[in-house]
Amino acid sequence: MRRVPALVTAVCAAVALLATGCTAEEGPPPIRVGLLTALSGTQQAPGSDIRQGFLLYLETHGNKLGGREVELFTADEGENASTSVPAAEKLVQQEEVEVLAGTISSGASGGVAEVATRARIPFVGANGRPKIEDTTWVWHTSFLTEDFGASLGRYMAEEIDGPVYVLGQEFVGAYEGMRGFLRAFRAAGGVLANPDGKPTLTPMSTKDYRPYLDAVTATGAKAVYGWYVAKQGVDFLKQYPTSAAAGLPLYGSGATEGTKALPAIGDAAIGVRSAFHYAPNLDNPANRAFVAAWDTKHPGVVPSGLAVSAYDAGAVLDRAIAAAGPTAGPAEINRAIAELGKIDSPRGEWEFGPKTHTPVQKWYLREVRRDGRSLSNAVIQDLVTLGG
Repeated sequence: MRRVPALVTAVCAAVALLATGCTAEEGPPPIRVGLLTALSGTQQAPGSDIRQGFLLYLETHGNKLGGREVELFTADEGENASTSVPAAEKLVQQEEVEVLAGTISSGASGGVAEVATRARIPFVGANGRPKIEDTTWVWHTSFLTEDFGASLGRYMAEEIDGPVYVLGQEFVGAYEGMRGFLRAFRAAGGVLANPDGKPTLTPMSTKDYRPYLDAVTATGAKAVYGWYVAKQGVDFLKQYPTSAAAGLPLYGSGATEGTKALPAIGDAAIGVRSAFHYAPNLDNPANRAFVAAWDTKHPGVVPSGLAVSAYDAGAVLDRAIAAAGPTAGPAEINRAIAELGKIDSPRGEWEFGPKTHTPVQKWYLREVRRDGRSLSNAVIQDLVTLGG
């Protein structure tokens, strides 16, 4: 049941003493939004991008979505589904939120999707996720995790003159991303340099990646594709130039050299190429406005793709709530999301795929370059349009 603002209730009660009812015009009721992201742990840094991107949309739109004031409730998703699901359940059951947004962990997104589906409220995720069976109440403004790798697979098969060595972390997001990469890479005739024909997996506890990288040179590899995120991604990229593989071109997942990680990696990241759905130097009106607003709020900090996905989650909810009407509930808002069509975004125009409820969007080849005193991912060329 939607709560009635306390002030409105008090005013109506007082007026009722003198008249037959509250006749004053009331504005639309506020919309209760639950934002779930990592506020602690190893995913805290990228989690803050989601929080900041979503907040930026609210701040630049008068703290309203669809003309309704926003009551925002933020919860810490923690490290995985064991913490994210209870946090989502608390937002739904105790705070009575009408929509859920956010999540940084691809492994945790499935559990949050189940919570939203049981509660029959829209969940608008802002990071990658695996495929799920029932997407009725589930939408993501980012990508399927497989697309992360698939976007670069064909390009590397065609551009690299020889076999490619693939390695990555032992966690669900890396599995999904490398599977997508291998599917597209092999379909285009690409050959792995790994001796067993499978990607090399490194434990999450790994701190020294040089033994793994030193072994690459004996395989005849002509390039390396690495899938690493968070602290592991920083360590991997910082150690690459001091390994025996340093002379080989390095391609990342897009998350490996994410914007939050670049200051910690430093010049070791220069020249690393990746595929992603966003880069700060994209030249379109929506991106120019977004970058200007971001720079005002976070001067000297380069905006990331995660921040854009979260910003777009706000845009999706804004348009859907407006289309659903001033007193619409979760079911009406969810139907409106399905009917939105094209979304004008800093990444370029995109729309939800009818099956996956993830964006049909363009992917870009990026290269880490120095931009003044900062490091940034600059778009080199368009790669492919994925989604469906």
